[in-house]
Amino acid sequence: MSVLPQALSTPPGSPERTPPAILLVDDHDLFRAALRQLIEGHGFRVVGDSRCDASSIDMARRTKANIVLMDAV
Repeated sequence: MSVLPQALSTPPGSPERTPPAILLVDDHDLFRAALRQLIEGHGFRVVGDSRCDASSIDMARRTKANIVLMDAV
């Protein structure tokens, strides 16, 4: 079983190859930076990152993120 998303396991040039758009939301700058590096290193597409505040909601709308990884507390 592949750990890569289906979008990344398709042949290059295929329209299905675009990885999902991911938005990172956490109040710790260093954690967001490390998570971005880890996620992008595995071929995923991070479309933005934000602190845990109202701007996060606006950023999710603007970037049309498919996935939001958010600090719950």
